[in-house]
This record gives sequence, structure tokens and C-alpha cells, in this order.
Amino acid sequence: MLTSLKPSNRLGWLQLMLFRSWLSKLEKKISDLVPLRNPNCLLALENEKPIALLVIRPFNLRGTCWTLSFPELLLCPEEYSYTFIRQNLIAKVLESENLRTQSWLIKCKATEKDQLDIIRDFGFQPLKFFNCWSPPNLIQNHTREDSTEEWYKDFEWQELNKVNAHHLLRLQQASESSHLRQLIDHQWRDLLLSNRDYSGVLIPKNKDKPNAIAGLICRNWSEGQLTIELLRDLAWDERISIVLPGILNNLIRKGNNLILETSREDEYLTNFLSGLGWVHLDETILLGRSLWRRQDSKRILNRTKQLRSMLGPLNPQNPPLPYP
Repeated sequence: MLTSLKPSNRLGWLQLMLFRSWLSKLEKKISDLVPLRNPNCLLALENEKPIALLVIRPFNLRGTCWTLSFPELLLCPEEYSYTFIRQNLIAKVLESENLRTQSWLIKCKATEKDQLDIIRDFGFQPLKFFNCWSPPNLIQNHTREDSTEEWYKDFEWQELNKVNAHHLLRLQQASESSHLRQLIDHQWRDLLLSNRDYSGVLIPKNKDKPNAIAGLICRNWSEGQLTIELLRDLAWDERISIVLPGILNNLIRKGNNLILETSREDEYLTNFLSGLGWVHLDETILLGRSLWRRQDSKRILNRTKQLRSMLGPLNPQNPPLPYP
């Protein structure tokens, strides 16, 4: 069925996803021993031809949070509308009993109203807004020569590892709401799932307990698109304006086809990247859906005891108190 796709330039990727889906099924059976790492791919078929696909990925090693991509069209359907196919693919994933997840995440462009309407119908709520940037056409040296040696003495750029992952997790949680942190359920080990060639932290030197002031983390949201989130500490450090341009230039040299994401609420980074020549593309919205259920209030009331039953064993001398 996969070979029926024309053009078949994605045949190799689909075959790889098929193999990784087999590995994912094996991981689910022994999830108590092996962490979840591999994605799943769901195909919508029409007359034994694949017409749409949807990819889901674990967002943490415990499998309590998963991400899903918006269904992508492979062939034009003949019998059903594209909206109907997308709705059924998403419903199939959310109703799956093979996953022990408690929350789902999905990203969508703010301008894609049709996609947002479908996602909101399934109970997804907006959690965070991002600005998306593309690199400038030319890499410019914005680092002043007289201050280059100075910041090298004060700071160190470290690639992501088991030691500094704690610092990157702190930066990530500082930019998230408490509700989003609860849905993501991230630990420092989960950050090691990202591409370490593009992830790292900026840490001051010569301190007993150094704290990272900025960091990069690679997000695997979609196929073929390298998305990297730029994080910083809550307090704006003016030295970032000296250090960050060189770090971003090295990032561009590693991969040209990348998208840099920053929080929409961060006006400092927005103005800073605009000054460096980065091109603002669009805004994206991170939406989430929790599977936790609130306890029924009637069940709580039925379990409460009356005041007379609690005071009975005490055998008070005074007349009993009125009770509701």
C-alpha cells in the first residue's frame, strides 16, 4: 500500500515509521522495564490506499504525556471529506486504550482557524503562545571584539548532558504555567530525548552553584522541520546580548532548515532577535488536553458523616446541637 503513493519520495520515511511503530508496541508491553521512546504512526485508508497519516510521540519517558501531529493528507480522498478523516484519526488516537497517558499536546499555527476548531472540539485548550523565527540570510558577527574575551572568561556554553539537564529543566519550567508543568510532567531525564547537537545551556563560570541564564532545546514536533526553543532566565541579563549572537550563529551553521521559537510574552527576546535580522514567520499555539477526571461532588457528599453520629460516642451532658 505504501508503494502506491506517488510521488514516493516519502516511502523510506514511512517504512521507517512502520518499523518504529513495531518497536513502540514492544515498549508498551514492557513499559515497566523499558522507557517509551519510539513514535506511532496511524494511517487512514480508502480502497486500500493510504490517504492521511497522524504521528504520535511520547513527550516523557514514563509515557504520561504524548504529542500528536495534525493529520497530514497523502492522497485526495474520494468518498469522505478531509475534515471527516482528520476528526476520525484524532478520535481514534484519543480513544486508544493501549496508551496509559494522562495528557496530550498538539501545536498549531494561530492562523489555521479550521485546525483550531477541530482541535478545540476535542477538548484541547491553549497553554502557551510562541513566536517562530527563521535565520537571517547572512550570518553576521554581532559580538564586539573588545568584549569577546571577557564573556569567554565569565560564561561557558555546554552541550546538553546528564549534569546540566537540571539547569535546562529549571529554565523550561520558569517559562511555563503550573498547569502546563503538570500536563508535561517533565523530569531532567526527559530533556535528554532531544537532539543534543542543538540543545545546550549557558552557564556562568567561577561560581560554587552556577545557574544557567539561557538555553536551547530541540523539539521534535514534525517530520523534516527542526524546531529549537530558546529559553532564558526570568531576569534579563544584559550580558546575554553579547553572548547569544555567537551561539545563534553556531546554531545556523549546524542546520539551515530550522525554526527558532520564543515565548510570545518575552518582549526582550522579540526585540533582540529582530535586531539581529531574524525573520518573524508566524505564531504557534501549544494546546493540551488532560484525561484526569474531577471527582463527583455527589459522591463526596454521600460519604460525609452527620454531626450527631460523630458526637454520639462522646455522650455529652448538654442537649445535642442542631445539625444540618
